[in-house]
Amino acid sequence: MVSHALPHHYQAESRDLLFLSTERYRFCILGYEAGELVTLANGDLQDRRGRPTDVGQIGIVDPDCRLIGLHLYDGLFKVVPMEPEKGRLAEAFNVRYVPRVSSVCGAFIRMYAAFLTWCTRERRLEELQVLDIQFLYGCEKPTIAVLYQDPKEARHVKTYEVLMREKELVEGRWAQPNVEASASIIIPVPAPLGNNTTMSSRADACPLSIAEGPPHHPSQQAEP
Repeated sequence: MVSHALPHHYQAESRDLLFLSTERYRFCILGYEAGELVTLANGDLQDRRGRPTDVGQIGIVDPDCRLIGLHLYDGLFKVVPMEPEKGRLAEAFNVRYVPRVSSVCGAFIRMYAAFLTWCTRERRLEELQVLDIQFLYGCEKPTIAVLYQDPKEARHVKTYEVLMREKELVEGRWAQPNVEASASIIIPVPAPLGNNTTMSSRADACPLSIAEGPPHHPSQQAEP
């Protein structure tokens, strides 16, 4: 069963491409050549360990076509780097979560955190009950917004920057705790409207909107 069908367009390509992933963690890239649908790439996204998400798989494409993001297992965010100049995908990997630090000894703390990450080989997202993830528009670094629910059933939004070279996730500079209890989806809003959020009416808030909507769930995903 197909879980995601994500269209995207490389600047080096004169055509649109389609990223397809399945509930069995397989994926492929489809294109259209000489009147025929062709497979340009395919692979496996499965991890050897991990608990599949309860809300279903989430797949998103960075608006600037720098990467594809996938939330397939609790606590893990998988990245498939995109190479626009070559019109292809690079090898997928799970990004590690590293806390953002800004103190005088921040460099030392970051090195220590990186050492711990290396020792454990993996640091998971703190948010286990993720409801939705979306890339934001107009960000210098690929940035995701995460809508999640805590153990007390309160819902919050946090942002993370994806550091491709370091293969890390660091906390973004915007977050909004205690959003509406019925919020279930994030709607990224591009410029020139992307300087507010419909929930807080703050003029300096993050470029996204949070609303009620259908949850991500395998039973609601399309069949090929």
